[in-house]
Amino acid sequence: MDFRKITSTVLFGFLIISCSDKKEETINSNPLTTHDSGDEEDALETVSFEENATMKNWLTFYQKDNPELDMGSFEMQQTEKLEMMQGSVKGVFDPEFDSVYEPFLVYNPSKTMYIDLDSYHWSPDKDGKPMFEAAQEVNLVNLKDKTVQRIGFYGPSHRAEDAFWMTDSVFVILENNDEHQMGFQLYNLMENTVSNYNTTQTLKSVSNAYFETRLNQKGVEVSD
Repeated sequence: MDFRKITSTVLFGFLIISCSDKKEETINSNPLTTHDSGDEEDALETVSFEENATMKNWLTFYQKDNPELDMGSFEMQQTEKLEMMQGSVKGVFDPEFDSVYEPFLVYNPSKTMYIDLDSYHWSPDKDGKPMFEAAQEVNLVNLKDKTVQRIGFYGPSHRAEDAFWMTDSVFVILENNDEHQMGFQLYNLMENTVSNYNTTQTLKSVSNAYFETRLNQKGVEVSD
């Protein structure tokens, strides 16, 4: 599968979901956003993974040791209804929010929501270096409603390394694990769905992980 095929598959999948009848009732059966679905579909037609700097940086980082890695290395495993629960971190609207995490928040284009990969995952020590928790909670924060909802939870051997938005209600979480099996989750808040993509092969071991470089680039030095 080449890059063009996976991009077309993603967009086609959104159109299939948008046009299908939803007969199954779930906890999250109502859309989480109120944007016009036609506008969202038009936006998706003009957006591709190839144009996104975060996706390119993530792939380029691992291509140094795995030159064969590209978008064709990923296959969609399944699409499920998005299940969420109340998150356990503070939103920026909360007086107890720690501003050290502000540079790491990933906002949607309209700045009405953001993804928080970091508040639960690590905290700075007295020297400003991150002390990591065994687990990582990923949260979606809605600034209009002032809600914090957990959309992902990772154990010690898995992690969410970065995220980006394709539209105001469609975003991607980039993942890796200790066995170097990369993947990403594609979230659609208009349809309350999440699609899982994984690499078809295990990558060669690398000296460090992308998420460590991500922290370093934003001024938080990861200890060796």
